[in-house]
Amino acid sequence: MDRKGILAYIEKQEWHNNPLFILTLFATMTCPDDELPPNQAADFLNISRSYLDRLLEQGDIPARNRGAQCRLRLRDVLEYKERSQRLRTRCLDELAAQAQNLDMGY
Repeated sequence: MDRKGILAYIEKQEWHNNPLFILTLFATMTCPDDELPPNQAADFLNISRSYLDRLLEQGDIPARNRGAQCRLRLRDVLEYKERSQRLRTRCLDELAAQAQNLDMGY
């Protein structure tokens, strides 16, 4: 994914409405292979650092250690975000279908 791909992804997610997010993203990264410290990745994903640590331990997001510091590639963080969004959408669609089948007024 190149810079245009990142911009398209951001617009698709409607994050472009958050100027602080955009400034943070482009102040720290220039390409998808750039690396993030865990705190920035957790902020980007809007999750706690402890939850990110669990995702890293489970292998849901690859990480590498640079000396004593853990680093995550922007590409991997974006891919996780997209996977989790697809899963969330699929689950919500299934719940809506079940509600309609049970004639719950949805």
